[in-house]
Amino acid sequence: MADAVIMLRRDPHYRRDAFCGGLAALGYEIKSELAKPQPDDVLVVWNRYGETHTEAHRWKTRGARVIVAENGYVGRDWRGSIWYALAFDWHMGRGIWNVGGIERAKELFDEPAPWNVGSGPVVIFEQRGIGSAANVAPTAWCQRVERDLLDQKIPVMMRAHPGNDPDPAGLTRALSRARAAITWSSGAGIKAILAGVPVFYGMPDWIGATGARAYARPLPEPFVGDRWPMLHRIAWAMWELREIADGRAFNHLLRRPEETLLSRSM
Repeated sequence: MADAVIMLRRDPHYRRDAFCGGLAALGYEIKSELAKPQPDDVLVVWNRYGETHTEAHRWKTRGARVIVAENGYVGRDWRGSIWYALAFDWHMGRGIWNVGGIERAKELFDEPAPWNVGSGPVVIFEQRGIGSAANVAPTAWCQRVERDLLDQKIPVMMRAHPGNDPDPAGLTRALSRARAAITWSSGAGIKAILAGVPVFYGMPDWIGATGARAYARPLPEPFVGDRWPMLHRIAWAMWELREIADGRAFNHLLRRPEETLLSRSM
């Protein structure tokens, strides 16, 4: 029997309970630690920094599997439920996961809003700099982008990271007239794309890259093409809490099954 170690905080308890329950449903024995993980064993970490990054590296060197969890790519709280993203090895879209059919994306996202390039400023989404060194934004990246745009006579609005923002509804207001948005790798960038606001990004391999355009100076023409390839990948990287708790999410990621479509009746 394979073992699983889940490096998630005790609180919120429902998150840890769901991850433990989902892996146990697939037959994994939940352990607090493993001195010598084997290839069939699984380590679950939240993001990759500090202790979790060190432990993930140790497991990988022994050939074991590492699942990196983070909040869902359109936010943890979405569609009246709780969502988390899962991938092997890395986060923010740089990991590996199995992509099933387009049906799941069509069910989750319906139709994104039509592209609408407004006449207002370019909104820059600030980053908190949490994560592995390979993924976080370079120091003062947003401030450098702001100076670049102002030098090009492009109006700019800096938007605080949601974790530091007491007014989450302000994101909708900020995007309502925006001509574009710029992010290193944020979920706010995905929300902007869904709202029809073109996005430029900084992090290579960002989860939203296929629905946006890489930032460059001078600012290139925005991407206003087909967003479904991006949404297709996101739909199979992001899972509802109950899909994690009953094992469906881990079954899809670990066992490479046929498409495990979301069932609202379950």
